[in-house]
Amino acid sequence: MATLNVLQTSDWHLGGSLDASGRPEEFQSFLNWLLDLLHQRPCDALLVCGNIFHTATPGPDDLRRLFGFLAAAARIVPRIVLLGGQRDPASLLEAPGDLFEALGVRAIADPGPQPGRSPRALIPLCGADGQPRAVVAALPFVHALQLGVRPSGLDPAERRAQLADAFAEIWRQLADQASETHPDLPLIACGHTLCQGLDEASDAQDPLRLPLRIFDPRFVHVALGASASAASLDGGRIHYSGSPLPMTVEAADAPRRVLRLSIDGHHVAVEPVEVPLWRQVVTLSGTLPELVGRLVSLTSELPLSPLLCIDVVGEPAGTDIETPIQGALARLPAARRPALLRLSLSPTPRPNLDAPTGLMLDPEAVFCQLVRERTGQDPDDPLLDAFRLLVEADLPDQDLSS
Repeated sequence: MATLNVLQTSDWHLGGSLDASGRPEEFQSFLNWLLDLLHQRPCDALLVCGNIFHTATPGPDDLRRLFGFLAAAARIVPRIVLLGGQRDPASLLEAPGDLFEALGVRAIADPGPQPGRSPRALIPLCGADGQPRAVVAALPFVHALQLGVRPSGLDPAERRAQLADAFAEIWRQLADQASETHPDLPLIACGHTLCQGLDEASDAQDPLRLPLRIFDPRFVHVALGASASAASLDGGRIHYSGSPLPMTVEAADAPRRVLRLSIDGHHVAVEPVEVPLWRQVVTLSGTLPELVGRLVSLTSELPLSPLLCIDVVGEPAGTDIETPIQGALARLPAARRPALLRLSLSPTPRPNLDAPTGLMLDPEAVFCQLVRERTGQDPDDPLLDAFRLLVEADLPDQDLSS
């Protein structure tokens, strides 16, 4: 039997932002890269495991971006499965169903009243010869209320147990259907849910993180969305591909990937394919003069101009730090000018001029600090020379802070 090649991805979050910065160029860059990957390494199917959009009301640009990608991808991939995630608009994804099917796209976003018994949830995947090589059982995001599990009157452990039993029954029903209709083919589960094992702290606190036992053992591979981070669970049977773009500043440097599945009979080999980085998040910290000097010479080798997180230290509270920072950025070419994502001030505590008896302060250090607080700059040489003359003249009654 010929090997079946499948590409797994999820959590695109089209329309999302990083802090308050929009990311249309990054989303388009990812989709273009994904098309190139499908050209260079052809696949028999593409699985998108939910959270395609960042919001249930995506804008027209994000809709065009998705539909444009699907139109291009359908020319090179025989079967595309779109799964609705927690954030996705179910009616919008399923409305073009007939049009999608003509392109080889199956969108499943509404679980329906009996999600474990829906014939549309079973999708055969064919090899290059047109013969079925595997069957996908697709289950979109299902809210607890749709399963009859209500949080009132339940402690977290009881709620998790009820949810786990309900999901286990759905996946068992889907495995039963698939085994009956395609008894000799490997079964692939495609879902959108958070499982235990992703994060120990959250596992204990979040009753919606379900045990791995919910997935019927007849599934040889479980492709999941709902996590921004990639993960492999249950001995490598369960895989999250994670988001192809960083969702937070703190995770900006974490590696991103899609997964290429090679299915040979009931054996599945999983190969991570690293997603390139198109925009760097640069974190800078220093005094205002230092930062201004670093900004005017800032460069990036990535295709898109970087995003900046800047922390100014050593200035008193209330200092206007944005004007000099924006002024430095304005000196850079517009096409490569970084965008300011975060700007914060960490003031240095003012020296205690009323020091306890016996504690000697350096008068010149105190003077320099006061000048920086008042002017935002270090004192120049003529001013320092004048100060030193005053100190040498030993004028104790002079108010040096005025």
